[in-house]
Amino acid sequence: MKPRALIAVLALAACSAAYPPYTVLNPNDYHVFVAPWDPADQRFCAAFQSAADWEARMHPAAVMDENRFAPPAEIWRDHAVVMMARETNAGDPAHLFTVTGVTKSTDADALDVHTDFTPAPASTSTIIAYVAVQVPKPLPHVIHFSENGRDVCEIRPRS
Repeated sequence: MKPRALIAVLALAACSAAYPPYTVLNPNDYHVFVAPWDPADQRFCAAFQSAADWEARMHPAAVMDENRFAPPAEIWRDHAVVMMARETNAGDPAHLFTVTGVTKSTDADALDVHTDFTPAPASTSTIIAYVAVQVPKPLPHVIHFSENGRDVCEIRPRS
């Protein structure tokens, strides 16, 4: 390979995106609600890097049977959870968001979480729905969330 071609290939690789492994958490598995935020009419985004981070924002809901309020303790050693929440018509939280992909920019130290949102039919009540994604640590300096192809939230998690 000629030197110029090699340099071009290396430069392209340096600007490429990686596809880190991720797991979408089913909100129906956890009996919690997102603590209120301000302004409430905007999306809320957060990065949880420990059980303490999760417990500070996700509050237990009253339940009769299963009492799982958080992901298993062992995940926090190697993984973090990034989350986007919003107010919407009442419906099954597991069917409101679809994660369409997670990419990590290798040149900009950023993670992009791509989602589609399908609102529930009009209702007399609203809920706070969230999408939570488990990703490997360490987290990049910037995390972007997009909804239906539009950037809606950016956070800079603490180290």
